Amino acid sequence: MIRIVLLALGSALVAGPALAQDGQGLGTTSRGRASSDAYVVEAAQRALAGADVDCRVTEAVSRGRDTNGDTHYEAACTDGPGYVVIASPQPQAFSCLAFDASGGPLSGTSCRLPENRDARRHYARMAAHAGVTCEVEEGRLIGMTPAGHMLYELGCRRAAGVWLEQFDGGWKVTDCLTVASQGGQCRLTSDAQARGAFAMRLEGTELSACALTDVRAMGRGADGDYFEVLCAGGPHIVTRFDVDQRLAEVIPCAEARKIGSGCRYNPEDIRP
Repeated sequence: MIRIVLLALGSALVAGPALAQDGQGLGTTSRGRASSDAYVVEAAQRALAGADVDCRVTEAVSRGRDTNGDTHYEAACTDGPGYVVIASPQPQAFSCLAFDASGGPLSGTSCRLPENRDARRHYARMAAHAGVTCEVEEGRLIGMTPAGHMLYELGCRRAAGVWLEQFDGGWKVTDCLTVASQGGQCRLTSDAQARGAFAMRLEGTELSACALTDVRAMGRGADGDYFEVLCAGGPHIVTRFDVDQRLAEVIPCAEARKIGSGCRYNPEDIRP
């Protein structure tokens, strides 16, 4: 089961009171003017360091002070998306991707520096780092895992998207049907795209002749992920894929009653 939290130490993803209070005045300093100079860059860098965020600031603006008297900065980073950071005694940093209109968990404000406005560019860069070869059309920041790893979803052009989990040493890529088997949901991938990706899994296996009609995630067990599979003309089966996403077992539906809720597809839907 995938568990996600939307608030964590460091780069928090849910606005606290200070950010909410600042929502009406973002984009200006306490004097009413946006600014980006060496002092502002240094102050933003110091605040991000205090929030334990790895960002080498290339540009920054002051976005004003909230009712607590804490200054908010927006910073662009050398690599990756920028942040809004609250320079409080215990600084809080908010990824600009959390403000993205395509589905981030924050609303009511946005990042304004040009480097921070093109979210798709950042998602495409993540995909390249993770070895995902599709053409990225959109993305969303999902949240943070209990282990403190950032979690994203990518939507692809004419292809199934994925979830990306960011580790210190790299990325974990999870296809959308596996996400579903673990209790998650892809919002940026259609059912048809997910079926197409699953059909590619069957290539080179004993089910390579299956003309896939439908597939349903049944859940995850200690030995892998289970899927109900419907092929045109048969068979109607349950498949188990191991932790390396290799086909490990093919189970007739009659023997799969205790797996998840058993097979659900109507056998009459299996047509030649």
